[in-house]
Amino acid sequence: MNGDWIPCPNTGLAYREVDPADPALDNIDCGSEPEAREVADYLRERRWRLLADDWRPRCLQFGTDGAIVGYVTILVRRKHPHPTKEHSAKRRYLLVGQLLVERPFQSMRDPKGHAKYAEEIVGVLIEIAKQENCVGLCLDVRPSNHRALRFWARLGFQEDTPYHSEKMGGEMFSRRLIF
Repeated sequence: MNGDWIPCPNTGLAYREVDPADPALDNIDCGSEPEAREVADYLRERRWRLLADDWRPRCLQFGTDGAIVGYVTILVRRKHPHPTKEHSAKRRYLLVGQLLVERPFQSMRDPKGHAKYAEEIVGVLIEIAKQENCVGLCLDVRPSNHRALRFWARLGFQEDTPYHSEKMGGEMFSRRLIF
């Protein structure tokens, strides 16, 4: 990798902020499931750039030598830390908006690392969260996305507050990992 890529220690991965003009965004392929298509469309259409400044996430691109492995959108929740606005014990969390692994790298172990690519990406997110003085990661998952629910549970994310989201069109499950 050349340019502005940041190497991820003990892995074959590096990451960088996504350039919205990068044509690789137009060729995302993370699967045919409805949830996968929804995340891919969000990134292809560069929707993260349309959010208000205090809700605009960073979009990171992960890659190996010569290949894009995946993307993730993240945001430090400053005004309304997790778990909820009404909760009295507000602490800073890194919100994981979307996590996408390109189809050829799904369930694939990194030959230069110690885990599967998706797990290594989450490991990098944990390090970013710690650098931002966050106490953990939080995210939302659709109840129908069984694969994602299993993945996050396997990594130690705890079930949090289920809620109804008009924006997302239905029920969502919140998950969090505290360091």
